[in-house]
Amino acid sequence: MKKVFLLVGILFVGIVAIVVFKGVLSAYASKVRIGASDEQLCYEMSYNQISDSMVIKWESLFVEQGIADNPFAMMIHFIDWFSTFEDDSSTRCHALEFVLAQRRTNVRSSVLITSAIMQRLSWDIQCFFNGSEYYLGIHFDSLWQIRQGHWVEKNGKQYYLKEFDTFTPTGSLKRVDPADTYQSLTVQQKPMKPVPLVNSLPQFSTSYYSIPLVWVYKDRTFSLTVRIPIDQVEWSGNLPASLYGMVAAGIHELENTDMVRQLALCVSGFNEFDQVNILLRLCQSESIFVYDDTRPIQSVSKQLYEGRNDCDGRSVFLYCLLRAVLGYTDSDILFITWPNHVALGVKPITVETDSLLSTFGHYVDDRYYILDPTFIGETYWGTKMGKMPKECIGY
Repeated sequence: MKKVFLLVGILFVGIVAIVVFKGVLSAYASKVRIGASDEQLCYEMSYNQISDSMVIKWESLFVEQGIADNPFAMMIHFIDWFSTFEDDSSTRCHALEFVLAQRRTNVRSSVLITSAIMQRLSWDIQCFFNGSEYYLGIHFDSLWQIRQGHWVEKNGKQYYLKEFDTFTPTGSLKRVDPADTYQSLTVQQKPMKPVPLVNSLPQFSTSYYSIPLVWVYKDRTFSLTVRIPIDQVEWSGNLPASLYGMVAAGIHELENTDMVRQLALCVSGFNEFDQVNILLRLCQSESIFVYDDTRPIQSVSKQLYEGRNDCDGRSVFLYCLLRAVLGYTDSDILFITWPNHVALGVKPITVETDSLLSTFGHYVDDRYYILDPTFIGETYWGTKMGKMPKECIGY
């Protein structure tokens, strides 16, 4: 990822900002604009216009929608909400009361107001801007394990940039030449919490995509048709390219389809070794997923709809299947990484499977046997690509 600077906008005279380079320990001072910016004033006005009754109303709405503890979904809700307002062709900075009264806004105002609202709700989502570029910046919990994306550093924290729309992945920017330097604001709410893993999904419409899946294991053909909410596919596209972040959301995405129930029927009656391999073969099937390493990790819903993924995506998808269909826990599964490759390590539950795998299987750490959804052919749980070195990292 390219180096990204952050110029922190402040209200005091004579204070300098630290310009921080990603991956570089040294820093140097840079002058900041003296005096309060329009953005700072607009943000502060909006923050102060958020009444306790507004907060109570929003919190009740989020409880009703099932996302009371899901700030990522809350943020997407506000982005979607402001998109229903009339587009203000001006570049003026409007505060919250004006926008609500006129039902009119622009990206500049919407980003500032949304950051103020999310901070009022105690979540560390801020505004970063330069010229005509305005983004939300999200400080994620480290559990997300974000793999790539545009971010800026402020006060020792990484903030991943989010376009103000409901379809661009967090960390991806639509501009071909985004700025190297961004300004930020002096926040009103302290302390604020990092955005945790997704633990629920909002309510989606009842319109669906129907995706047929066919694959073979041990000369037996399995087939089913998955119905995915159309809105779920778009919503999940906002997630950052991450490992455990995609898994946390992906389990809920699968459970919000009929795929889990159908797969449970498919594997019923098989032993543990075969059950895992049936799911492995599904993820390996090129008729279901074309291998494509040209894009960052996609959500589980996006992978199903588009029929494309790479080793990261297939590993995320298989992880979700093991959790949702077979009931493995996070302590039973590891991500295993080599240079330019990702697979899983899975600890067997039954004594019989552990005994079988011990005769031929490759494992890491405390007997987490390799499960590689990218290694196609006559491969099984415990099989390792010959070209992969012994040295790897499991986490």
